Amino acid sequence: MLISTSHRFIFVHIPKTAGTSITASLGKFCPPRASRAVHLLAKLYPLRVSPGRAIMSMHSTALQISEKIGPGLTD
Repeated sequence: MLISTSHRFIFVHIPKTAGTSITASLGKFCPPRASRAVHLLAKLYPLRVSPGRAIMSMHSTALQISEKIGPGLTD
């Protein structure tokens, strides 16, 4: 998963759909270490769930991510 707050996107990698190529292309728009850090969302946006339930995995769907971070980045 790539996260860029400056370019306002979250890319959820879906295997077998050119995800590796897209990740390589979009990676230059993300901070080097935080680009893959799912926990970056918890630091940047207030979550609608308790911190213990706010963890998202690399298998989280776009809907699950949107529900956890609420309006803002996903609008």
